[in-house]
Amino acid sequence: MRYPPSSGNWGGLSNSIVLAKDSFFLNRSSLSSLDNSLTIIMTKLDHKGENVQNLDSVHYDSLGLGFSGLKDNGNGFTEILTIYNNTLRTQHYGVVKYNSNGSIVSNIIDTSKYRTLHIKEFRVLNDHNLILVGEIKYDSSDNDNQRVLLLKTDSLGHEIWQKTYKFSPYMHLGESVSLCTDGGFIIGGADRNYATRNVMTRPLVIKVDSLGNVQWRRFYGSTTISSEPVNSVVQTQDGGFAIAGALGVVAGFNEDSHIPWVAKLSSTGAIEWEQVINDTNAAPSPFDNHYNKILELADGSLVAVGYQDVSYPELTTLDKHRNRGLIIKYSKTGELKWRRYYYHPEVKDEPLSVNWLYDIEPTPDGGFAAVGTMAFSIDNTQDTWVLKVDSFGCLKKGCEVTSVPQINQPIAQLKIYPNPATEIVNIEITPAGNQQVFVFNLYDMLGKKVLTKKLHPYENKVNVSQLTSGIYTYKMGATWGKIVVE
Repeated sequence: MRYPPSSGNWGGLSNSIVLAKDSFFLNRSSLSSLDNSLTIIMTKLDHKGENVQNLDSVHYDSLGLGFSGLKDNGNGFTEILTIYNNTLRTQHYGVVKYNSNGSIVSNIIDTSKYRTLHIKEFRVLNDHNLILVGEIKYDSSDNDNQRVLLLKTDSLGHEIWQKTYKFSPYMHLGESVSLCTDGGFIIGGADRNYATRNVMTRPLVIKVDSLGNVQWRRFYGSTTISSEPVNSVVQTQDGGFAIAGALGVVAGFNEDSHIPWVAKLSSTGAIEWEQVINDTNAAPSPFDNHYNKILELADGSLVAVGYQDVSYPELTTLDKHRNRGLIIKYSKTGELKWRRYYYHPEVKDEPLSVNWLYDIEPTPDGGFAAVGTMAFSIDNTQDTWVLKVDSFGCLKKGCEVTSVPQINQPIAQLKIYPNPATEIVNIEITPAGNQQVFVFNLYDMLGKKVLTKKLHPYENKVNVSQLTSGIYTYKMGATWGKIVVE
């Protein structure tokens, strides 16, 4: 679904989506075409993305505003704003609290002003206090004096304490934060050296205790090729961590090109496994290739959301790249489960189009809701963009799941859809040779065979309506995979 800005406004986006009381809540921005004033609108959608309600809003008379997300605080919602005073060239933060109906109950603007202050992410703690992360510079000194900021406030936004971190001579960025089971925090960010030709950036993770004291810190990526910051970090069920961002690449590309990157870390920050998207259709880019958010599911699998430039060889234009929203899922051991690219059909499909996803939320049906921005739409505006997908990342039932058989097997390609299925499963078999009969076996989660059927090349239909809802494993020779029956 796309949600254009209101009449007289030019652009909008949302960087957060929260599921509460069977509805989705967004923090939509709307930029005026006349005076550059900016409004952040609390917006409510029903579970189908319809019945759009604009609730309360925060308005500022200039473009000097950044917003760091929307979170459920247990009694309503909390939003953090970074406010720029363009006249005094100073910056400070504000905390807006909404009740469960989306009405503002408090709007506290901190009176402290800093030369540089960017709040990038925050979390609501168990005692309803807040932990904020970003970067800070106290005066007009060189940018290399910028530090990572960790700021703790009460539930209204009044400061309790702040800590800053710097581990190299260069500018530091604070991008993400999560609460750890020991009461401490894990911080994601980077250092950035503007003195090098390609602006060298190194991903950084910092583990601190409940008072912000450093317990360990690690840099990642190359020491010669620039990467992106750690845009998202979470503690995993095994006591380790998962991070997401983008790595710099060199093989056949410019040295400042990036590809989306997920890494699983031990409890002390050592890399246990890491994965990047590196296929022929995934185009490297210095700007539009990274993950913005990662989350862990109950089974330990990881889901990340972001955007990427994808190359389409069949296009005849000089620039074959198109920007796409991206959702990807890995098992807890790093096995790729699925990857999906998205764009809204009402966005002009051209090299400069934007299809960016910033946040993702699990939904009770096992699927996900994601949010971001898209431009330029058929209205020639930048619009808020919301996706609801199933557990396979599919926008609609019938999203094909293709199994890749082992080499030298009789099946060249197998397509099974819809997946999930309720009654009929379509099975398309492209044979690699002259075999005319393929035995299709289906097993339940206990390994019991529940269905056997002889199939033939190309189109087949299998009735699964007699099966109970659940996840089943299919097998044909050396080819196997999963089917979900609803």
